[in-house]
Amino acid sequence: RRASSLLKQQRANVQSTCPLSKMFAWLDDVIVGHAFCPWATSSIAKGLLHCVVCPATTPAEAEVFIRAEARRLHEAGVEPFSNTLVILPHVKHWQKFTHFEDWVAWQQHGLVDDVAASELMPEDHAVLAKCHLVAFHPKFAR
Repeated sequence: RRASSLLKQQRANVQSTCPLSKMFAWLDDVIVGHAFCPWATSSIAKGLLHCVVCPATTPAEAEVFIRAEARRLHEAGVEPFSNTLVILPHVKHWQKFTHFEDWVAWQQHGLVDDVAASELMPEDHAVLAKCHLVAFHPKFAR
């Protein structure tokens, strides 16, 4: 439960209306609380979870942002098993779960949006191959 208490401390430092506050509550209650992610608890307890609200408003902008974060995770000096939780509250197209699910399927097959492709760096594909994208959506229900 050490990870849970760390999340509660982080939550206390964020305004309740902020996307980060909602994310901390969800992370603690769902992901850590139900052990859905095998490395989340350890990552949180070791202080290796980085949370960021992405300013992207389109799927292509989000893709570029996520790939830049993947590059950051592979820079020298970044601890092994470091994780980033990217919150994407401004991508209106993804408010409909099926649109988000389609984008995730593209990512899992190594496909890239044409707009995003023009902004990606050559090493992005190799770096992402070393990362594991775990996608969550608030309207997911199966």
